[in-house]
Amino acid sequence: MSARPRRVYNPWDVALRRDPYPSYRRLLETDPIAFDARAGLWFASGHDACSAALRDDRLSAGLGQGLRRRDAALPLSMLSVDGAEHAKIRGCLQHLFTRQSLRRLQPRVQAILDWLLDGLAAHDQFDVVADLARPLSAMVLADLVGVPGRDFGRFHVWAQAASANLDPLMPVDLCGPAVAAADELAAYLGDLIEQRRASPGPGLVGALVRSPQVAKTLRDEDLVALVGLVVIGGYEPLADLIGNGVLCLLSNRDQWERLAAEPNLVPSCVEELLRYDPPIQLVARVATADLTVGDVAVRAGEGIVCLLGAGNRDPARFPKPDRFVPDRRPNPHLSFGGGPHFCLGAPLARLVVNAAVATLGIRLPGLGLVQREPEWRSSLVPRGLRTLPVHSPGESRR
Repeated sequence: MSARPRRVYNPWDVALRRDPYPSYRRLLETDPIAFDARAGLWFASGHDACSAALRDDRLSAGLGQGLRRRDAALPLSMLSVDGAEHAKIRGCLQHLFTRQSLRRLQPRVQAILDWLLDGLAAHDQFDVVADLARPLSAMVLADLVGVPGRDFGRFHVWAQAASANLDPLMPVDLCGPAVAAADELAAYLGDLIEQRRASPGPGLVGALVRSPQVAKTLRDEDLVALVGLVVIGGYEPLADLIGNGVLCLLSNRDQWERLAAEPNLVPSCVEELLRYDPPIQLVARVATADLTVGDVAVRAGEGIVCLLGAGNRDPARFPKPDRFVPDRRPNPHLSFGGGPHFCLGAPLARLVVNAAVATLGIRLPGLGLVQREPEWRSSLVPRGLRTLPVHSPGESRR
């Protein structure tokens, strides 16, 4: 059994927030599962260890939510329960998030992208994060949920502010605004649910209130939490995936030019973007029984943090893991988690990011970075850029 070193991983390190991958590399080289005495947690960095932990029903995702280092938390939802209760709640939503059921959104996603880029076409420079990724994410989610156009402005404000709740190490000074935004969003969603009961309408809320299964399974507060999770859990990670992906592509200029010339590469390229620099870098679990993960004994009550970003760079699973390879196959990345809590929004994220990458490659193949050093937010979850200014020589073809 591996020894328990005093200090193996420091999520409070500012340098780690800017670039976690050197720390991951050291962990992978020394011990793919290591105990950190200061944090009182196991950290799994190896791909096999993370994958096994995510699929072990003796490791609770619900209890893992309690490892957050602050009072603020997401509303109780399917993230906070396991087993049969989790399956019951997830079952109310899962059929609405299949690739087939989301296909109806594809024309709308493309229309939003084209509208945003039409507005940016006259500018020599724009911010990928503020001008494209975040409004795209908010508009897609508003359309998915069924938010009326007149409410979009405040919906966007709430979604952005409440997304700070995803950071388990959120600074204390941000807790109040993030919780307040989540409360306001929840109140709005409660009103929207009542409106849809009285007058059927489009979108996720309309579909849920019309569902006999939902009526038998969920209370109103459960329904609010479920839709709130879709919004809060979807907004920032989706925007960050686009921002991180554009940074990666423009930093690998040869691959960006290749992608612009070979649009059939887009689906595999998006999978590689997910592996290379995912928004969700880690997830937490708590052992409900003594068990062995890899070659270490984890005791009941102990927490284990699966470093998904590290597992995605494990050389035992990915040849040349620190290299961006747009046609990498196979690509068993962990960016959507695994097991029963595998990210329900994965098909939506793939749909939107595939459309964004393809459209940018077609319309703005000459896109370039304005500054060499990107500005990252202080949060590690989701990991994303504060800003990404780019220069655009204009559209070459449409």
